[in-house]
This record gives sequence, C-alpha cells and structure tokens, in this order.
Amino acid sequence: MGVAARTVGIGFGIYITYETSGGRNRNTLLIQEVVMLFTISGKHIEITEAIRAHAKEKVDKLPRFFDQISHVDVLLDASQGSLPVVEIIARAEHFGDIVAKDSGPDAYTCIDMAVHKLERQLKKIKEKQRDNKFVPQVELPKAE
Repeated sequence: MGVAARTVGIGFGIYITYETSGGRNRNTLLIQEVVMLFTISGKHIEITEAIRAHAKEKVDKLPRFFDQISHVDVLLDASQGSLPVVEIIARAEHFGDIVAKDSGPDAYTCIDMAVHKLERQLKKIKEKQRDNKFVPQVELPKAE
C-alpha cells in the first residue's frame, strides 16, 4: 500500500502534514513553518529602530488573515518635507502583489492605517477564495 499525505494550513504560516502508511495505523505529523520575508526602506526619511520594530510588529500579524504571503515590503517616503507616505506591498503565492498606501501626520499612524487597509484586502481575498471553492451542486427538477 502507498502513503497518503494531507497538508493543512493552520495560519501564521504554519502547515501540518499528516502521513498515513497503508495497512498500518502509523501516522506521522510534520509541522512546517513558512518564513515571511520583511524589508523596510525609506526615501528622504531615516528609518529608526523604533519605526522598524513598529512596522515589523504590525506586519507579522498579516499571515493571520492570509497565510500565503511570502514577502512584505514597507516603503516610507517623505519627499520635500511633505507628509510621510507609507506603501506596503505584500507578495502572495498565486495572487501577485497586494498594495496598501496611506499618508498622515507621522510614520507610525501611516503604518497602522496602511496595515489596516491591507488586512481588509487580505480578508476579502480569503473570503473569495473560500466562497469559490465550495459551490453546491443544485439538481434542477425534471420537466414533465
């Protein structure tokens, strides 16, 4: 008999694989953690450790909403003394880039608002993915 394997994503980038050997009652549990890459860069603004830590803390919560994110870029721009603009680009497997942008009085609130916008987009993608998977088959009544 062969080996049957089933992989289940439980969120936070963690996948569990169950393997069952044929004919035997032996199950193997393999837990994989998928690492999400994080980069932050600034244009005309200095990225302090406090800003970096704040952005990292907020971005680390994104896999809770969509577990297929592989890379997140946070771009801060304060060109010519204007209000800071934060752009967050999340790269997801099979979905491309998901972008959220916000500007405001300081970098911290911009990061918070951009992450909030990105969370809403990720929830929407996840709901569409779930809704399209399980379309019930309806039998039509026979015409007489």
